[in-house]
Amino acid sequence: MNTFSCLIIPVYNAESLLERTFIELNSYLQFRSDIKVVFVDDGSTDRTSLFLKMYAASALFPLEIVKNSENFGKGYSIKKGLGLCAQADCVGFTDVDLPYGLKKIDEAIDQIKEYHWDAVVGDRTQIQGVRQYSWYRKQCARFFRFLLPSKIKEIGDTQCGLKFFQVFVAQDVFSRVHTNRWVFDLEVLLSLVEKNYRIYQLPVSRISLEWGGGGVSLFKHGIQILKDLSSIYYRMWRGDFK
Repeated sequence: MNTFSCLIIPVYNAESLLERTFIELNSYLQFRSDIKVVFVDDGSTDRTSLFLKMYAASALFPLEIVKNSENFGKGYSIKKGLGLCAQADCVGFTDVDLPYGLKKIDEAIDQIKEYHWDAVVGDRTQIQGVRQYSWYRKQCARFFRFLLPSKIKEIGDTQCGLKFFQVFVAQDVFSRVHTNRWVFDLEVLLSLVEKNYRIYQLPVSRISLEWGGGGVSLFKHGIQILKDLSSIYYRMWRGDFK
């Protein structure tokens, strides 16, 4: 039986990015059957849904598209995509602009298949001298790191948008994810640490410095982030991630 990996790409109001993304996917994955791509449209209100269908017609790789009825969040979308990847041997996700390149996807998969890591998480902090964030995002990251649970502070980059897992590990840790938006990564990492899964931190750097809209804002989303963090601390105290 042929084995394959599954790449989940959550999408929200990304019509301006999809053409380049599909060009890169077609170029890198053309006629390969070992990676299936799952796009999860998180209730986009622009022409994202239309563009996904249009570009999918000329896709040269295995592809599935699903859409949420409304905007539920990245964590929710990844969990939904995971349901389409049950037959894969490993599964992961990246952002729609493919910020770290597709070669890093293969590197993550190779680490799992060849070295039997349970999870591979991208780490932007290992590569020095490369601008990885806008100034604003860098300040947000510093503030956010101050609030992290101590159990996962050894993870150099908790919020990197590139993570891969053995499929049974993903199913396990995402079953404990209760937040749908900006801090779901923390629940994933807490579950990995508490369950003693083996984690490899893969050095990555952005291949593009284009920061579009739709990201996290401390001013706009700060209250909800604090609420979600409080919920995570409570569930951690209760032992939910063990």
